[in-house]
Amino acid sequence: DGPAANLTPVSHSVGGSAERWRNVLDARTSRERGRRTLTRLLDAAVEEFSAYSYHGARVARVAKRARTSHGTFYVYFDGKDDLLLAMQEDIVAAMDDLLARIPDFEPGPAGFATLRAWLAEACGFFLEHSAIPAAPLDAIVEDADPRITTQGLRAQQRWTTALADRIRAAGATDIDPYLAAVCSYNVIDRATRSK
Repeated sequence: DGPAANLTPVSHSVGGSAERWRNVLDARTSRERGRRTLTRLLDAAVEEFSAYSYHGARVARVAKRARTSHGTFYVYFDGKDDLLLAMQEDIVAAMDDLLARIPDFEPGPAGFATLRAWLAEACGFFLEHSAIPAAPLDAIVEDADPRITTQGLRAQQRWTTALADRIRAAGATDIDPYLAAVCSYNVIDRATRSK
């Protein structure tokens, strides 16, 4: 009995989070059955990274959670690093889209309501994907594929720059916009990781 005995299997249903992994699915398979299998593997990986982070995550458990064979995992991924990189690419693309929709910062109740609605969407996004941004930090320590680190750091720079640009455009003069953006990003990130 131990943690592995309590694995949560991923559903075999066709629905679920195929839309969440659209880029990975499009890049790695075209057949409907393969898309369902790949979706289950990706969803299982989220559960695995949530439970064990990068260091403790195991390909065998991902396959077991997805109710598929260890060999099937390797049809789609070269290993744990390739899996994380694929997941990270989709999440980074979705976060880029979310930040492209950040509203202008406007004074007054209407501006606050608009910003609050966007922040609620951003926090929801971070909550849904919280295991994946944490995994690259572990991968850095473990000397994993450097593309994981590079992609994560570049994305974080784009995101903080986008926030800083909005803060600067609002005419903030008493605060460094980039510093405020880094702090804002980290507050959102930390708040959603401590669910």
